[in-house]
Amino acid sequence: MFHLAGKLFPIGGPVTEEDIVDREAFITTLEMRLAGGQSIVLVGPRRTGKTSLAHEVLRRLKKRGFYTATVDCFRLSSRRDLAQALIDEHVLNVVEFWWRPLSRFLSCFHPPGSLWSSNDFQQSRG
Repeated sequence: MFHLAGKLFPIGGPVTEEDIVDREAFITTLEMRLAGGQSIVLVGPRRTGKTSLAHEVLRRLKKRGFYTATVDCFRLSSRRDLAQALIDEHVLNVVEFWWRPLSRFLSCFHPPGSLWSSNDFQQSRG
């Protein structure tokens, strides 16, 4: 019986977006409220999908251009670790936010898939 339950309900960690079932309306509501600036707390018994829902909502918000941060506090042992985890998440947001427009801008000057060299820079200047 336990083996069958593992096939019906993924066990281990948070599930991916494809494995979240019958929660679309709730996820959409959470997404709209967070996008509107409301704070949200997900409360429920262990192993009922709270983390999976939170990850999916944050994934959708990030896709829409919002800054998001995910920090697993159970893996942290000090305030310094918390501060470092928050800084790391912030840096990821900044890099992801600027990378797409920057790479599009740079591709205007050089074809994708080719390497830049100092000669390219010198030739473009003059």
